[in-house]
Amino acid sequence: MKRISQASDLEALLKQTRSLSGIEFAEVNWSGFDAEDLCELQFDHCTFESNSYRDVKFETAQFTDCAFIACGFDSASIKETKFDGCVFYDKETERNCSFKFTQFDDVSFKHCDLTMANFSRANLYRATLSQCPATGIDFSYASACHQVGNTVMLADAWINDCNMSYADFRGANFNDCDLSSNRFSHSVLDHASFENTLLNDSDFHAVTAEGLSIKGADLRDAQISGLDIRAIDMTGVRINDYQQRILLEAIGLIID
Repeated sequence: MKRISQASDLEALLKQTRSLSGIEFAEVNWSGFDAEDLCELQFDHCTFESNSYRDVKFETAQFTDCAFIACGFDSASIKETKFDGCVFYDKETERNCSFKFTQFDDVSFKHCDLTMANFSRANLYRATLSQCPATGIDFSYASACHQVGNTVMLADAWINDCNMSYADFRGANFNDCDLSSNRFSHSVLDHASFENTLLNDSDFHAVTAEGLSIKGADLRDAQISGLDIRAIDMTGVRINDYQQRILLEAIGLIID
């Protein structure tokens, strides 16, 4: 596997080709490259270890079956980029990747390992996470909102079929998004906002949810035994008939 460890070597390589396969990038700082340098790049079966992408702008890039080890994307801007079959967690060393304050726009993670990834205060507008193992992922104070003008606020994100057990959603805002068919068991949802959000067929077993806002959310077919309706505003929430018993028994009522 070819190894790149200097920004100057990367610069020379990008002048030769926009499609890179089977290359190891070790401790490369990508921050000196402008948006045009990193536009429409394709990476296949590449490894990135301890790379820094702070403040970098990626646009219309494609990463397929790549491995990211202890990489930092903090404050980066990633637009119209696809990550397919990528790994962002090293099991041997238990090192994760960081996306703190990162701005996403129309970015997809499909079949990616996002275990322990840090998305704290990231903006995931129009982002897609599909079938991703993401135990312990940090979405604290993250959002999927995009402001248009002074008064219009748009919100959109699709996070589906992901295992986000033990995740941190404190203060997150995913209003009006699709977060269905996920596993949230043992997660912290304190003061998160999931208003008008699709949460059906998700697992909320043993969550903590102080100050959680789910008004107008769709909880049909979800495992909701971990939600305490005495502490949550359930106005407009949609559930199935059989879920009524689960909610009432959870607060101590005996139903004959």
